[in-house]
Amino acid sequence: MLANKLCQLLNIQYPVIQAGMVWVSDWHLSSACSNSGILRTLGLWSMGHEEIELNIGKMNEHTKNPFAVNIPLLRPDAADIVRISHAAGVSIFITSAGNASCGRYRGQ
Repeated sequence: MLANKLCQLLNIQYPVIQAGMVWVSDWHLSSACSNSGILRTLGLWSMGHEEIELNIGKMNEHTKNPFAVNIPLLRPDAADIVRISHAAGVSIFITSAGNASCGRYRGQ
């Protein structure tokens, strides 16, 4: 592991965070990237709840390294996705496409 704050904070080998790309960021690509030592992000924009659970489960099966999920805040079910992801053991969240300070995204 490189001795820099980002690598130490995220427990990764290289200070690289791969973006969550819609339609290509499923568990296949994400677990391979995580296993290479970077922080990989599952792109959840196009996934339904069952597909999200499946992809997170596969990530947990195929890598022991950290990974993130991308929560697109413009999705009306963003708060549900956060709950599903957290319940499945995800601890790193990256948001996109919206304003995280808006009340409806904090479960209010």
